[in-house]
Amino acid sequence: MNDQRTMLETHKSHCEQKVCGLKAFVRELTETAAKHGTDEALFHQDLSKAECDIEYYESQAAGVDAALDEALGGAAFHVSKDNAGEWRWNLKAVNGRIIADSGEGYKDRADCLHGIELVKSLKDAPVKGDD
Repeated sequence: MNDQRTMLETHKSHCEQKVCGLKAFVRELTETAAKHGTDEALFHQDLSKAECDIEYYESQAAGVDAALDEALGGAAFHVSKDNAGEWRWNLKAVNGRIIADSGEGYKDRADCLHGIELVKSLKDAPVKGDD
């Protein structure tokens, strides 16, 4: 499973890099053409191909996300900023419901990610409570 996950994550990273590069190409081509007054018809084919490639690689990345979710049972940690500008995490189950959260905000994203790693490391913690 780890080999498959690594392969999927590598493919997703490759797709995201392609999208980033293609978007930069489209932006640069459009800005350069506008700056020099170039007729859009002269580069329309290149622009259309780049936009199709962007759509393709974005769909590939989304497909990899779905495959990773399926392989992991769909549960995933989600990181976001709250209204106060602090980082928080939550763990969502397959059905999209939150089953755990950070309980506090973090000023730095790295601290938030460290909190996730701490939770992951506690998989062998004992369960205590009334029986």
